[in-house]
Amino acid sequence: MNIGPRAAVLAALVTITPVAASAQVTPSGSPAPVTTEAVQPAAPAAPTAPVAVAAAVEQAPNWTIGAGVGNFFILSPASTSSLGLLSAAPGATFFLERRVGQRTWLVFSGFASVSRIRFDPPQSGGTLAGWTTHSDAESASGAIGLRRVVTGAGAVVGVSLYATVGGGYTHSEDKFQDNTGAVTTFTDRTAFATAQGGLTVERELTGGLAVRLSTPLVGASWSKLHRHDGLGPQDGSSASVFVAVSPSLELRLAF
Repeated sequence: MNIGPRAAVLAALVTITPVAASAQVTPSGSPAPVTTEAVQPAAPAAPTAPVAVAAAVEQAPNWTIGAGVGNFFILSPASTSSLGLLSAAPGATFFLERRVGQRTWLVFSGFASVSRIRFDPPQSGGTLAGWTTHSDAESASGAIGLRRVVTGAGAVVGVSLYATVGGGYTHSEDKFQDNTGAVTTFTDRTAFATAQGGLTVERELTGGLAVRLSTPLVGASWSKLHRHDGLGPQDGSSASVFVAVSPSLELRLAF
């Protein structure tokens, strides 16, 4: 059957309806070749890079500094069968520590004291040949050593052992008055060196602040003494090994 050009165009439009948007009619009236464009699937979205979240890890402090009062008393064997409580002049203590290992600290410590004691004369009629009227003393010392923490992290009370070597100087002056009123002055100057080991116990309070109790336990010392009294100058030296408890109470700040 013969159809006209208009009918051919209508038939072509009906035939290509599914892709009508891609068909074009040529000027001659014949349908242009139909072209189809495949719809490309959307490219998958690039995976989102993981967000780096910095974990808030608490940095362990590397320094500590502290000060307090020490040398309240000295408890030391007075003999092989008893303990002696020796009087001592309390003084100021201070320390600075630097972490050198996970549980090990390098320790710099110091001690200084000044003592001034005055005695009332005995009542008249006493039988004493004389009495001490003044007793003055100044002392300063320093030490360096290591402290090793023996308790685990998070312990309620931290316990450490320490060992130090150091030295110092002491000056003392005592005045003795006899019954005639004459006064004799005894002046001692002592240089000394010590090595000792001890124990430290501390309790964290807040924000790096802690209270610390320390005491030596064992040690050895050497001293050289120069004395000047009514008999003239005298020199001497001594060495000793000791077991003693002499507590210090300090505040410690870690940073």
